[in-house]
Amino acid sequence: MSDRHQYRAKGRRYRSKLPMLSGRPDLTPLIDVLFLSLIFFMLSSSFVKMYGIKVEIPKVGPTRYSSVEKYIISVVRSNERDLIYFKDEELSLNDLAERLADLAADSPNSTVVICADGGVPFELVANIMAMAERARLASFIAVNGESLRKEAVFEK
Repeated sequence: MSDRHQYRAKGRRYRSKLPMLSGRPDLTPLIDVLFLSLIFFMLSSSFVKMYGIKVEIPKVGPTRYSSVEKYIISVVRSNERDLIYFKDEELSLNDLAERLADLAADSPNSTVVICADGGVPFELVANIMAMAERARLASFIAVNGESLRKEAVFEK
């Protein structure tokens, strides 16, 4: 009876059928679970490479997010002729100006991304950018400079 625990509640005596445990609890399973979860989160997280000069980014309050619609204009050089595609539809330069004006009227938060082949004259790309600017649309030129760009190395 000495290895079993007895206690009283509301005038009655109760006796446990389980022996009392003494000593410290085993922390090995807890440490195993913590290390496994740490390894899981390290392997499942993604890291973004940042190129350029290291800067201190200022902290700002919450900002308002607005939805931005992106439209792609492709300019392709084919048989000494430049072809312009807007949403996979071939257009002339005048038709593209009308489409951009209609697009700006429908959704003012639209963005135009210009993808041009290397052989396309820059004058045509500049004209398309000017048309987008006249329609009050944001425009960007898509380039693939990852192979030429080298990662910045910061040494102490």
